Amino acid sequence: MPFPTRRRGSASHRPVRPLAVSWPGLRRVIHDLRSAFVGYYGTWVLARSPDRLLVEIPEVKAAFGSLFWRLEDRGDGWQLARIIPNSHEWPRVGGGLHDLVAATDAPVLAAWVSESSCARVVAATPAGHSWSRHVSAYRGLAQDPCGFDHRRFATLRLAPGERVDEHDTPTPAADILTWARAAALPADRAAVTDVLASAGLNGHDRVQALVDAIGARRVSEIPRLFEPQEGDWWDAWFQGDTAGLRLCRRWTADGEEPTDWNRERPWDDDYLDFIDKVCASVYGTGMPRHEIVALARALDERWTAEMALNRQTRVGRR
Repeated sequence: MPFPTRRRGSASHRPVRPLAVSWPGLRRVIHDLRSAFVGYYGTWVLARSPDRLLVEIPEVKAAFGSLFWRLEDRGDGWQLARIIPNSHEWPRVGGGLHDLVAATDAPVLAAWVSESSCARVVAATPAGHSWSRHVSAYRGLAQDPCGFDHRRFATLRLAPGERVDEHDTPTPAADILTWARAAALPADRAAVTDVLASAGLNGHDRVQALVDAIGARRVSEIPRLFEPQEGDWWDAWFQGDTAGLRLCRRWTADGEEPTDWNRERPWDDDYLDFIDKVCASVYGTGMPRHEIVALARALDERWTAEMALNRQTRVGRR
């Protein structure tokens, strides 16, 4: 069944600070431009859920994070999502596909793309069949060593002791075609083979071409009601993102004593919860926009004075 389309709410934006974002699409444009020139990091997930958007499924957030940059209707209940973990989600993402396969009772295909240079592609079915491949940009199947660490900052992580080059053997199109049959998708054998062998496709474009080739062709983009990072709550998002960076730094500290910057602040949990609420609401499945604006203002009113005092105290210790 087709997914309901939603109209974007008209929003007036108050100026927050000179560099605050006032046009809801601007940050997305900047992100897409950065991806084009610097490279894209994130997960593409193809899963079937006729009754719920992927953003509503807890197993998606647990495995891949909750910052959805794109969500597409791929027909017959299939959805293709482009997801990036928020900073504070890195310690808990990476659980793999099997919980999502169980939750949807359908096959799942996912790919973690590193700087558009390579993609770690993983697939699984309810029958328990799964496979994993490492696909390099420009050469099709990887022929050169991969310079990325796929063990920590990747949602589809290598198992302990597993090497990325173990998956660099030629990926038979038969694996993908078998997965497509289990998914009841009309895969095109010649198109799948061409995508895998094609030179000049980066990891980002190769994943999308592969999804087209296995028969899950795009019907439409599912629109968001608003952008995750908007001017009306830019300060609150910034505080939540900074709190997430601190949490992520503590996670990667490997037992070292936290620095002054890394230490948890009293307001961190409130702003991290705010980011979670925003991400859960952009497709109309959580809080309405005016309640998010009100929550951001309430957080600012509650914590601004304590933040200023905390800054003065830290400056005085230097």
